[in-house]
Amino acid sequence: MPIELPLLDRPSRHGFSLRVTSPIPEAPVLLPGRTPQPGEQYRFHFDMAKCIGCKCCVVACNEQNGNPAELNWRRVGEIEGGTYPDTQRWHLSMGCNQCLEPSCLIGCPVEAYSKDPVTGIVDHDPDICIGCQYCTWNCSYGVPQYNPERGVVGKCDMCHGRLNQGLAPACVNACPAGAIAIEIVNMGHRTSLLPAFFICSSAFGAVAERGRLRAGAARVDITPPVNPEYPPSGKYEHERLYVRAIVLDNGLTRAALLNADLGNMPEDDWTNASKQIAEELKCPLENIIMSAIHTHSGVAAGPPPPGPPPPQPSAPLVTAMMDAVRQAKAKLQPALVGFGTGFSYLNANRDVVSDETHRWTQAPNLIAASDKTVVVVSFTTTAGDPIAVCELRHASD
Repeated sequence: MPIELPLLDRPSRHGFSLRVTSPIPEAPVLLPGRTPQPGEQYRFHFDMAKCIGCKCCVVACNEQNGNPAELNWRRVGEIEGGTYPDTQRWHLSMGCNQCLEPSCLIGCPVEAYSKDPVTGIVDHDPDICIGCQYCTWNCSYGVPQYNPERGVVGKCDMCHGRLNQGLAPACVNACPAGAIAIEIVNMGHRTSLLPAFFICSSAFGAVAERGRLRAGAARVDITPPVNPEYPPSGKYEHERLYVRAIVLDNGLTRAALLNADLGNMPEDDWTNASKQIAEELKCPLENIIMSAIHTHSGVAAGPPPPGPPPPQPSAPLVTAMMDAVRQAKAKLQPALVGFGTGFSYLNANRDVVSDETHRWTQAPNLIAASDKTVVVVSFTTTAGDPIAVCELRHASD
């Protein structure tokens, strides 16, 4: 529809007018149209395909919070990949993740942190903070920043004051490409993995008698086919990739734990698979946990195609998940569960400044804070023969 330009009145007085006939692009949705409901919270949504690395978000954050240039609550890093001449560069803007179980809050000795029960925002009170910097060691993402001039720590709080006024956070509002937005997430879809392993002892262990637990495990191969244009050289061992499933049953209800050798677990795959698994096992969605090991081994051989990565079809992965669950269900047998924790120092923080570019980059920082905890849960037969072993480790940050 043509749009009149009323400010251009001088041309109209000479007998003609100007019209804009091209469509107006839709403005990006920066804020959800409602507040979080029980079981939900706010989170940042970042579209790497849109980010141009201009760092307007960094500048806006510093101006909003009165921080010096060298202290950034939001940072923009660069990720490069590919083989010359088919190379790609992406930018990653990171603020506070507003964690479900924030380690900064858990480790603060003076309770300077709080998590809003409505919005889920993790807030920090500088008037309570004593500047001990324990939170900077506990946070795996390097979010809390110590300000030596003020003698206290500060962090991104999603500009909750602006949100309360219906305004977008400074970083969201300043992004010229619309790469950052605020969205609402269902916390039940991304709950802690550890409680899931004790569905057998909490959700039904309080009622079920000892010896009622049954467990079954299975895996399904999801290794992508070999690219005939880039066949294996024979110099390296090519690992197979799997979807693994553990099904638990105590006679009252069931649960499923799934892990896939993937770079990530797409939301569509979670939604489609969880509904089918819940129907197959006759259990609630809350009893289903899925995760990805964040492997890079599933990338097809050869140079990546230009542009953003194409979306992967959901159907094959969901089918593999369902096959694994059905096979595990068919193998259900009386079982015992064991639990233990330890530490692994292979996990490294990847928040460093490059010596060459003097910019933030994702590279190993062995002396920075990261969660070294390893959790192991084992399922065995009543005779002690192994059924499945699950190892949980915080991803490298």
